[in-house]
Amino acid sequence: MKSFKNKFFIILTSVLLISFFSFGQEHHKKEHKVHWGYTGEYKPDNWSKLKPDYELCGNGTSQSPIDLVNPISSSLTSINSNYKPSLLNIINNGHTIQVNYSNGSYAMIDGQKYTLLQFHFHTPSEHTVNGKHFDMEMHMVHKDKDGNLAVVGILIKIGKENPNFSNIVKHISAHKSDAMDFDEIVDVNSILPGNKSFYHYYGSLTTPNCAEGVNWSVLTTHIEISKTQFDQFHNVMGNNNRPIQPLNKRFLLISE
Repeated sequence: MKSFKNKFFIILTSVLLISFFSFGQEHHKKEHKVHWGYTGEYKPDNWSKLKPDYELCGNGTSQSPIDLVNPISSSLTSINSNYKPSLLNIINNGHTIQVNYSNGSYAMIDGQKYTLLQFHFHTPSEHTVNGKHFDMEMHMVHKDKDGNLAVVGILIKIGKENPNFSNIVKHISAHKSDAMDFDEIVDVNSILPGNKSFYHYYGSLTTPNCAEGVNWSVLTTHIEISKTQFDQFHNVMGNNNRPIQPLNKRFLLISE
């Protein structure tokens, strides 16, 4: 009887160990598939191989960012914004510094109402102008009632200190974190340049899953931040820009 119990115990222990290691390996595979980044095996060139849902990152034909060169002058409808101040809510999601915006702010883009959801940053800029990067780029992400996305890009150059970024940079988390609320205000109206002329094209998200059909407007006038302010972003995010994608058969327009 004792021998039987010992054999049973050994068999049960073996089954549990096999199950444990199998689960661990499967769990590791799942985690591996969904991870993406900007360096090594997880870099942009490999995004389409990490997960089936990311296939557009490799075979999409209307991808972003692009080089903003030789645009066609067009009488585009102006971007009319109705942005209000928002309570400051910041998250370091491991890929970028993102500021989530309070409900109630929107922009009229191509005659369609798009609600402002958040804005985030890339260093260096993702879009280039005549082949040249800016030091940083800010993306204002909007969504309409049908779920369509519109992104307004603001190019940023190192120069003089920008007081409109003070509340943001002092609350940047050095490590990946949950969204954090602060009893302070951020107002994108004060961040945007006075000149609202813009490049326009249809592209994609610049991060996985690289979904296409995104309405892109990149302002032609850049803004400035100081080297110290830039470093506070770059020291946390590193280089988090996707390489330039081919324009293919798309039109790049510029507002008159």
